[in-house]
Amino acid sequence: MTTKHGACGVVVSQGSILLMYREKEVKKYYVFPGGGIEEGEAPEEAVVREFAEETNITVKPIRPIYYINYDDNTDRVYFLCDYISGTPKLQKNTNEFERMQTEEGQYYEPKWLPLARLNETIVFPLQIRDLVIEDIKNSFNQEPKRLSIVRAIERQV
Repeated sequence: MTTKHGACGVVVSQGSILLMYREKEVKKYYVFPGGGIEEGEAPEEAVVREFAEETNITVKPIRPIYYINYDDNTDRVYFLCDYISGTPKLQKNTNEFERMQTEEGQYYEPKWLPLARLNETIVFPLQIRDLVIEDIKNSFNQEPKRLSIVRAIERQV
């Protein structure tokens, strides 16, 4: 089985974090923006492209902060990113926009969430949310962390 590689970003600006709000039927939660790495694309390029496509935001990757291996044969590198410009808006030429048009009960919206609400908000993966909460306190001044995550909770959503 081939491993699927992806890149996600953590963007904190002016006391808020940029996340993708999701509704899937009656379930409501957030995820970190990102997606698959395309053939010949560097992870840093993928995170910039995914943010532009999904959120209309321009970011600059600073450095990797988490390397995640999932039990479904996927892996993700999470980058700490600088916010450069843009206003959160789902772009029309994305898979997410298409799903909203064709599948009932699907909704996507990029949003700035106040950091003060992060601890009380469902953000998948929960382990990454918890790491981000801790690492914000340290200004992300540590070596990248490596984790293995079971997607059992996310599969229920």
